[in-house]
Parts: sequence; C-alpha cells; structure tokens
Amino acid sequence: MLDRTENSTFTHESDLRGFRPTRSEPSWTGILGLLFVVIAMVGISTVMADYQPRPPGTLSFNHDIAPIIFAKCAQCHHTGQSPPFNLITYRDVAHRAQQILEVTQRNLMPPWLPAEGYGRFANERRLSVEEKGLIAQWVKEGAPEGNSKAPPTPQFPEGWFLGRPDLVVTMPQDYFLGAEGIDVYRNFVIPVPTGTNRFVRALEFSPGNPRIVHHAFFMVDEKRASRFRDAQDVETGFAGMNIPAQIPAGQFLSWQPGRLPVVSPEGLSWVLPGTADLVLQLHMNRSGKPEKIRSSIGLYFTNVPPTKVAIKATLTSFTLDIPAGDSNYVVTDQLTIPVDTQILSILPHAHYLAKEMQSYAILPDGTKKWLIMIKRWDFKWQGTYEYAERMILPKGSIVHLHFTYDNSTNNIYNSGPPLRRVIYGSQSSDEMCEVRLQTLAVNPEETSQLEEAFNNHLKSKFRVSAEHRLKLNPKDTEASIELAVFLAAEGKFEEAKTRLKQAAILAPQSDKPHIELGVILKTEQRLVEAKAEFETALRLDPKSAKTHGYLGFVFAELGDATNAERCFTRCLELDPADSEIQETLAELRQIRLQRLKGRGE
Repeated sequence: MLDRTENSTFTHESDLRGFRPTRSEPSWTGILGLLFVVIAMVGISTVMADYQPRPPGTLSFNHDIAPIIFAKCAQCHHTGQSPPFNLITYRDVAHRAQQILEVTQRNLMPPWLPAEGYGRFANERRLSVEEKGLIAQWVKEGAPEGNSKAPPTPQFPEGWFLGRPDLVVTMPQDYFLGAEGIDVYRNFVIPVPTGTNRFVRALEFSPGNPRIVHHAFFMVDEKRASRFRDAQDVETGFAGMNIPAQIPAGQFLSWQPGRLPVVSPEGLSWVLPGTADLVLQLHMNRSGKPEKIRSSIGLYFTNVPPTKVAIKATLTSFTLDIPAGDSNYVVTDQLTIPVDTQILSILPHAHYLAKEMQSYAILPDGTKKWLIMIKRWDFKWQGTYEYAERMILPKGSIVHLHFTYDNSTNNIYNSGPPLRRVIYGSQSSDEMCEVRLQTLAVNPEETSQLEEAFNNHLKSKFRVSAEHRLKLNPKDTEASIELAVFLAAEGKFEEAKTRLKQAAILAPQSDKPHIELGVILKTEQRLVEAKAEFETALRLDPKSAKTHGYLGFVFAELGDATNAERCFTRCLELDPADSEIQETLAELRQIRLQRLKGRGE
C-alpha cells in the first residue's frame, strides 16, 4: 500500500534590499560588507536607549565582553563550524569589534529568528539590551582588553559543539555531486559498531560540506534492509524518499542550516539497537561546480532509558500555490488538541519565499497563547525551539499556523527575475509550509488518542493534496493512485477501483495501479482477480519484492502452497530483511514438512 512517512514532507542574513546571497552557502562577508554601506547611510545608535552606561573606562574584554562572546558567539565561531572566522580570543574579537557592534545592534547576530514576547525558549541566542549596550560602549571606548584575567577559553574538542562524542560514525565513502541539475535526495547507510542497544541523549551532525546541504534526516534501520537497497545502486548510497528506515518515534532528528545539535528532553532518550544501521538522508543543492561530501554523526549516550512517549504533530499545507508577483500570500492551517497536552518544542519550516511565520493556540476560554512568531524568516538560520517553561494546552485548544510569503521583487531571496508561480514541492525552488510540534499527553494513558488525532490530521492533508493535484491535472496518475488508496481506506472500494483502472490506462508501464487494485480485490476476497492484478504488476516490475509477497499471500489463501512458497522465496531474495515474509515462509515450510511426515514420505 502507499506509504506516506514523515520523512517525505520536508514528513529550516538580512532583509536589506540589494543583497542577494547564493542559496547554497552562508554569505557572511556579504552581510558585513553591505552593513557597512547601509550603516554609513542611515547611522546607528551605539548605545541602546534603555542601556545604563558604565562609568567611562571601566569596561574590558576580559571582565565584561568575553563572557558574552563565549556564551553567545563562540559556540558557532570556532574551528570546524560554518562561520569563516573564530571568536575565541581577545585578538579575534578586537579585530572584528566594529563588525560585531554593527551586526549585534541590528539583531543580525547572533542569529535568532523567534521574536521576543511570543514564547520563551531554552538556550536563546538573542542578546539582551544590557549585553548589546555593553558591547557598544566597549567598542566606542576602543575595545580594551583589560588587566583582569580572562575567563577560560571555550573548548570544542575536534570541532564538536557538545564536546567529544561517545561515538562518531561517518559515511563509508565520499559522494560526488555534479555541478548542474536539480536538487539531489540521497540515502547513505552508516553502520553503527555498538553491538548492543544504546540510549541516545544527543546527536550532532558534521555535514562535511555544509555549502551543499539543504537539510538532513537521521533514521534508524533496525532490520538493516537499507544495505540491500544500497548494494543495488551503482553510486554511493541510494535514491528514494520511502525507505526501510524511520526516525525514532517522537524525535526531531534533523539538521538544517543554523540548527544546533539535537538534545533530547529529559526522559526522551531514544533507542539505537545494537543490530541497527543509521541512515543519513541528505537533500543536496548543486553549487555550480563539482562537489564532494562525506558527513559524520556524533552520538552521545546515556544509561537512562526513555520514560516518556513523545508524539509529533504537523500543521501544513501541500496545496500552496503562490502567484508570481504576490507579496502577501497567506497560508493557514489549524489542529484541535484532543487531550490535555504539553508542547515541548516547535519546528517551523519553509523555503526562500516565506517572510513571516505565526503559530498560536486559542484555548477553550478564548485566550490566545503564542507558540512562536518569526517576523523575518531566514532559511539559513532555522531550527527547532525548545520551550523554557512548561507549555500546557488544555483539551479542545486549537493550534493555528499562519505563514505569509513574498513572491515579488521585494524579496531578495526570490530566484527571479523573471518571477514565476511557485507551488509546494521538495526542491529548493519550490516552497513548503510546516510547523511541527513535539508533544506529550499530560495523562500518559491518553497518548494513543493524541497520536491518532495527529495522524488523522496529517492523513487529511495528504488526501486534500491528492484532490488538489487532480484539479490542476486530471491526468496526474500518482495523485489518482494516492486518492484511490484513501478512498479504499474509507471503504469506498468501487470508486477507488475506478480511479485505479483509469490510472492503469493513463500509465500503462506503471505497476502501482495494479498493485493497489490487487490489494483491494484481495480485501474483497476476489482472489483470482487479485492474482491477475499482481501478476500484471510483476510483468511490469519483476523485481518488486512487495508484489511477490502480495502474490504469495493470494496463493496461500487459494491453497496453492507450492506457488506461495515460490513467491515468498523470491520476495526474500529481493528483500532479505522482510521479517513478516520470513516468518510466513518458515510456517509454510513447517506445515509442508508435517504433512509429508503425516503421509510417511
């Protein structure tokens, strides 16, 4: 059946005109260079209005500025990270003092997208008025080092933000990305030599070549079935969005430009089985020249097993359709919370045309509770935001998404001219609209209700997406097949079969409509007709393991054990990790042996 996983949806410098950074890499030099020009034109207040200046000559780097720089800047500005210069020593900071003044006064650095007053988050990177005032006064007074002893210099072992990982795993080989063409999605199997189940408390990603990585997902393949897919592909890794690996339930294991390491909340470590592989799924942008990449993942373990079950909720729209020139295109979605729920963190996501993001909840008493506000979206600095305080939404609260997009020449990140219509899609030149919430049921016994409600909401979005695509193009066979699957799940078998038969006519070389027809016919116990559909699908794609499996089950129900065994055997040759088929084949062979013994053969 059609498999829609969370991995298939995304399933992360400045708004000054005239500056158009390339999309594939941070443009720090461009930011700072442009700022010098703009600031010279409009001027800047070097001391914040609400800041109470210190007595002249009393500020120093060692006593006043180093603690700010080390806490808010050095975490990114050190060797091994994406910024092109370090901010670790007095010399580093004094050399960049004027630049630091200007980018901090204009709230461009440290990068922090959420607006103040719309939710409090842990580990906020924004500077306070006091901190910005201290920097401004210190720079104005000549950036003195001071005589007092500087605080200890931050240490980042081997470039890792969280310190040396307990285990580092790396792509087995380099992957080479060509200079031109569309974005590339690629999956890389990374063996994990633990040998025993481990509880993971944090994960840190080292892209290796961050200029070409649009985003990354980190998945666990408990059956190591991805190795088989990898072996079948002549290039390093393998293609495809629906793969035999999953993000651990309730986790936000992803990386986008600007995101800090993934640290699980208390009680929400995740299990890495000793017999599993990690699968790194990369979305890569081409840079205009040949590139190579070899990424690494740092794992941090704990002895404390998970004690809670997190559930992810997704608000989204797969039907966004932004006209060329529209500077104020709005997308909305809403989701009703079925039980008292704690919101742990929030992950908003879009591409380059988004300009403002809002997410809030309307509580049952009518109160508006902000989850996040981003007034100036910047794709390069997106991330996941963990709430600093306990955020509870009572049963019946309605969570809202409200995104605004700018597809006009006012948007410096627009890929035009010429301007063009932009629709939903996974390519960087497409757009997306997404807010993900990591949640806990306040009453753990209501976790299943929470999960069911969130899953149903997302399924409804996929259904609407299929209907929308068919309105745009009635001959869209993929959309027609998707809609048929939803219709079948609703028990509307005849309507589903009609759509699948039409899809088979429109796409005579596709096995998909025949597979789905076979599934419906098998459900209706029309086994001979189901057999014919699966056999047709296999003529179109003889290497489809799941179709061999489906046909094997039909033969078994027809009482044809010989052909059932043949199909299951072939299925396992194509997909050795299919545990259900392994068990079924073993049972079938055991029954056959017992019958032979019973006949004395």
